[in-house]
Amino acid sequence: MSSSKTKRHIKYRRKTNRGFTIVEVLVSFAVFTLVITGSIGAMISIINANRKTQALQLVINNLNFALESMTRIIRIGHGYHCRSDLPGSFSAFAIPLDCPGGGTYLAVESSKGSSSDDLDQVVFRYDAINTRIERSTDSGQNWFPITAPEVLINDLKFTAVGTDSSDNKQPIVTITINGSAGTSQKTITEFKIQTSVSQRIVDF
Repeated sequence: MSSSKTKRHIKYRRKTNRGFTIVEVLVSFAVFTLVITGSIGAMISIINANRKTQALQLVINNLNFALESMTRIIRIGHGYHCRSDLPGSFSAFAIPLDCPGGGTYLAVESSKGSSSDDLDQVVFRYDAINTRIERSTDSGQNWFPITAPEVLINDLKFTAVGTDSSDNKQPIVTITINGSAGTSQKTITEFKIQTSVSQRIVDF
């Protein structure tokens, strides 16, 4: 190979073995940054969706337990008493009372209770201060929560009709619950539940 051909070959190799230019590096870096940013955003969305799903599952599990407990006691109990405030006497819960307009207290003579005892009514109520549902087993003298702290109850309403045994109507109670659940503002899940329960014992 001649000297001139060798020089041309070396010169050609030098031209073809050039590195990346600044523009190419900047463009590559910009594309890489966009891909990473998009991936992180997608990952955050997946994490938030998972947290929201867990919050919703918490709502479902806890409210299912609370509602199942309430509806079971109401269905097999009798002597419904519905009102919007505490009565002057705890024994007043033993007197059946309709509240077609809605109330925040519902008392029931449970299947295990005694009709001769006016202070053994099971009472459910909405605690607006602590945003939860509470239950009493001694006609409202003592209360304990039946919903988890992560579940915020914004409103609870009972409607009861047919509680008087002489009205020729089967007693029926409708429960309406509004609330939310979640550990942060981004994972808050709102819910609204309504169910109706009829007394199993025929009273007319």
